[in-house]
Amino acid sequence: MIKKIFWIAFAVIVCLFNACNSSDTKNTKMTKEIMVTAEEVPNYIFHLMTLGNIVPEDPEYISLYKDSLPAEDRAYLSEHRDMLYWGDGNTAVLTVPFFFIPAYINFQSSQDFNEYFDLLSSALHSADFNPFITKYNSYIKKMELMYGPINMEEYLQALIPYSQNVDEIGNIYKRNFQSYHLEVWPKEKIKLEQTAALLNTELQKYDLIGQWEELIGKEFKTDNYQIILFSSNKNGPNANSLGYERNTFYYGNDPEFIIQFISHEVGTHLLIENYHEVMQMNQFEFSELYGAFENLAEFYSVDFILKNKNPLIGYDVKTYYTIYQNLYEQNKNITPNEFMIKGLELYNNKNP
Repeated sequence: MIKKIFWIAFAVIVCLFNACNSSDTKNTKMTKEIMVTAEEVPNYIFHLMTLGNIVPEDPEYISLYKDSLPAEDRAYLSEHRDMLYWGDGNTAVLTVPFFFIPAYINFQSSQDFNEYFDLLSSALHSADFNPFITKYNSYIKKMELMYGPINMEEYLQALIPYSQNVDEIGNIYKRNFQSYHLEVWPKEKIKLEQTAALLNTELQKYDLIGQWEELIGKEFKTDNYQIILFSSNKNGPNANSLGYERNTFYYGNDPEFIIQFISHEVGTHLLIENYHEVMQMNQFEFSELYGAFENLAEFYSVDFILKNKNPLIGYDVKTYYTIYQNLYEQNKNITPNEFMIKGLELYNNKNP
């Protein structure tokens, strides 16, 4: 099973993210560009989480850069792994402010990076959330395209008991950024940019977003889709949806596999409203519906977008793939919502 994550499940807040409102189907098909890039801040965060034992061990990367992070900082991160891990659709209590939000924003200077953690700490200690929310509200609003309405004030309120941990982890992020920028990023950037150039060339052969828009009957909500490559965290969650238009991918996989994974992710983003609609029915457990959703995106991708590919991504993917094939043969007009509901019911009957 390929590990990936797109759903931010805040462990301390119930129903922080509500379902997205359904949008009207657009009849006009617009081709959107997929751009593969290398960005420093997301890679820096993966660097910390790899050396700090938050994600599964990556021996090759650790052997190269273990000494770039002080032992006491590695130890603190490792000791607090349960606050920072993520995977299989779930996150820990501090994953969002220490991974998803800063990686989504992709700060352009150390000053901006430091300001983020200073404002976060200040908000939790003073219970005055307005400076933080005002500063980053435009980014939060864009993230809502993927995750639905976000009550940031309520979320920050729930983080107050963890304010000391936020201080310590924020200080680790701040004091190690410059050494990463000078000693690690110049080396890692080269190989990431080489892979990005290769993938961008290959992606010109496809119209992945256009094909998905035509198949699903919905328009991709942003003008482009950014794929940010990372070079550590080789064995951890691979495709991490930072927002509707931004994903991170491990750079070292076979290019053909990465393109298939990108197609899968385009599908999950176009199908996210359908997922929310079915979730709102309160008929299924989160983990059950998540598996049905992931496998539906892969079924569409390999049968209709890329064609003649073997399904690679999903949860019990072979069983689901057969279920979805049979459902489609019975009703070629079946909707994504019906696919997930009927597919999950059939899957549960096979796996009581």
